[in-house]
Amino acid sequence: MTNRDIYCSPTFESFAIFEDSNLSQLGLPKEMIRKIHTKEEHYTEKYPQMGHTYKSRSAVPMPYKYFIPSPDIEIPEPIKLRGRKSNRSPFQDKEVRSEYTDFAWYLQSIPFGEIRIFVVNRDIDFFMFLYHKQASKGATGEQYAVMAWDPERKKVVDYGYSELTTSGVDRSQLRGVHDTKGGNTNGKIQEFVRAMTRQGGKKYAPSLEKPLYVYALPVTPEYEPRVTREARTAAKGEALSNSFLRVFASRFAPLAAKSNPKIQAKLINEIDGSRYSYGQEPEFDELATALGSDAGRTQAWLMNSFAKFRKELFEEGRARTQGAPSAYTKTAGFELQKENEEARKKGTQNPYMVSTKRFSPDEEGADPETGFREAQPEKYKRELPVAGEYASIPSIISIHTLDGAIDKFAAFLVTGKIKTPEVSIAGALGVTMDDADDEFKRSSVSKGKESGNWLF
Repeated sequence: MTNRDIYCSPTFESFAIFEDSNLSQLGLPKEMIRKIHTKEEHYTEKYPQMGHTYKSRSAVPMPYKYFIPSPDIEIPEPIKLRGRKSNRSPFQDKEVRSEYTDFAWYLQSIPFGEIRIFVVNRDIDFFMFLYHKQASKGATGEQYAVMAWDPERKKVVDYGYSELTTSGVDRSQLRGVHDTKGGNTNGKIQEFVRAMTRQGGKKYAPSLEKPLYVYALPVTPEYEPRVTREARTAAKGEALSNSFLRVFASRFAPLAAKSNPKIQAKLINEIDGSRYSYGQEPEFDELATALGSDAGRTQAWLMNSFAKFRKELFEEGRARTQGAPSAYTKTAGFELQKENEEARKKGTQNPYMVSTKRFSPDEEGADPETGFREAQPEKYKRELPVAGEYASIPSIISIHTLDGAIDKFAAFLVTGKIKTPEVSIAGALGVTMDDADDEFKRSSVSKGKESGNWLF
């Protein structure tokens, strides 16, 4: 296994370093995998992503969609391209006068729209990702949105639609005709591949010595995680905190009435200290009755506590190391905005911090060392919310299961800590196993606490 490989580690601490994704089967560097799975400006109807090219020195917008792949996406067998020339496309029933290599033919055969195509040669550390294609609005030809690995700087660069060869490689290696800002065309992609794979010799990819392996992964918007979350949010709000908390409250209420008096008093004191009150909902009425507290304040307390829980969980997932990757996926900025909108409708404060950024999806920021410049004109930038460092609800449930997530949040409410023994709700509330219903008799006994009461 090389240092590029990503693998599933059995321990929680290891999750803070490695990400479990089937994209690791392609040999992609872990930073590139992380970028693909966390590309922050996700597609929505309200905010389509915006790339651009130039025509007659004027910026031409190139709207597109991007969908995050599932970590368990199936990896197909690759197509091997070796630079063989032909007047007839092996991928389309088409013949032209000029000679095209198999790589050029393949690029032309890619359909328009959302795509997920990886061009890889592990032996020479070449990794390219094509994620959208459309008819050119700038230079002649077809345009591709491109992300690629820079082996020298050890980072992934998202070139979007226009910056592949103007800032992607040493200009001395490019033919003058491609030293323009006309967009990422078929020809420019070939020039980029040649420049990045030459490595001081005359042989570049694709060739017999340096073949390119192409993996065409499916894009199925109806099943993509981001789209699924948006659809649920629009229809039922299932991706938002309140949906999870309704399930939690219905589980929590029967045991709250039986909980240890010290724990009950602690929870009631925290609820009474809440300055805001939500509108009443049946599940929270039941919990409030069990604790002897106000229903609106109980819901407000749960919402604010859950926001803190998600923040702490994300930090624990990256071993509380600033900037390190987390075991949990960040929550998209649009979802955090939706959380705060729902809170404001109920007359309370924003439970989540939301940061915004002036986005140009295909920009490469100015870098004094490399001379990279910002590509996008100021007027085409938009102020968009960025993903926040709160563990997303789908990733929490994916790692802990729904029952495990409920138990973990219950323990957080009681202790204020994320790192607690694996316990049931009954154990968290100090309810003995004899008093708990069968569905809550889960993990406490395995920890050596026969009573299920690990706090007192």
